[in-house]
Amino acid sequence: MDIVAWKQAKTDNDTMRCMLQIHYRDGRRIKTVLKQLNDWTQSGQGYDPSDRNEILLLAKDFKSDYLWKKFLKSFPYRIVEKLKIDKERVYNADKVI
Repeated sequence: MDIVAWKQAKTDNDTMRCMLQIHYRDGRRIKTVLKQLNDWTQSGQGYDPSDRNEILLLAKDFKSDYLWKKFLKSFPYRIVEKLKIDKERVYNADKVI
């Protein structure tokens, strides 16, 4: 299971829209991850036929960059943040699901 996160532009009410993209095969494992993300809203889903992975997109608004980073650091599984300058930052690298 791979989890990728990124920030989008600010919304009208001065919050940041943040996205998670989850690639998974096992439906049981995704249920445990979705329990951690119960306050996120699903914004899309798909299927990658090349490696038979399901894709799930989730969105949530954060009031500040500090709260976004706090979420990334406290998330119990490995998550990769994609930055706008084509860099990646890995959080919780030792916690693989």
